[in-house]
Formats: sequence, C-alpha cells, structure tokens
Amino acid sequence: MANTRPVNDNSCGHRFIREAAQAAGAALVYPVGAISMGSLGQTLSEYRRPEGRRGSSLLRRRPSGDEPHAHARRALEYARTFDVPLIAHEEDLDLRANGVMHEGRVSLELGLRGIRPRPKSP
Repeated sequence: MANTRPVNDNSCGHRFIREAAQAAGAALVYPVGAISMGSLGQTLSEYRRPEGRRGSSLLRRRPSGDEPHAHARRALEYARTFDVPLIAHEEDLDLRANGVMHEGRVSLELGLRGIRPRPKSP
C-alpha cells in the first residue's frame, strides 16, 4: 500500500519494489502507488503502465477527508487514460486509533495494538 514512508509516489519507487520482490523470488508482489505526491492529495503522481505490464495500481487515499473533489476526478480520468486500475483505501483514522491489525486473539498473542470492531447499527 502507498501509506508507507517513504511514499511510493513515482515510477522509480514502483520499479524498485517490483525488482526487489522479483530478486527475492518469495512471492508475487504487485506494488500499489499513491495517486498523489506524498499522499497529500494535491499533485497527481506520474504513473503509466509500461507496455505489456499488468498488476500496476494506483491508490486514492483520503486520510483527512479534505481531498478536493476535483483532485479525485482527475485521478479517475488519469487512471482511465493510462488504463491503470484505481483502488480506494477508505480508512477512518479516528476509528483506527493507532491500531495495526484487527483486535482479537492473534493481536493479543502478537502483542500488537488491535483495531476494535465498529459496533453494527440495528
């Protein structure tokens, strides 16, 4: 995912991830890049799927909920122009509360802060 530091917001980072994964040979890795530089929601990242390549994706992130709608629309148009899949990563940072995984037996065993399940409305 592109919510990493450093942010995967350019084709060089994308290529590095793909080549490192290929060299390790342990799994198929499909890098996901940020749709905006630094995941800030201001300037679109420059991605273009190389000819014959599959698996490249873009990530539209709205960590603070204040991304301009025009930016989201440009991201969709950009993805369509270059035939690159666009995925949404919707995350409520208030609900996450610094958790790193679903709260439950495994998070307890691993000693990791869990994210409590949201109560279901009736």
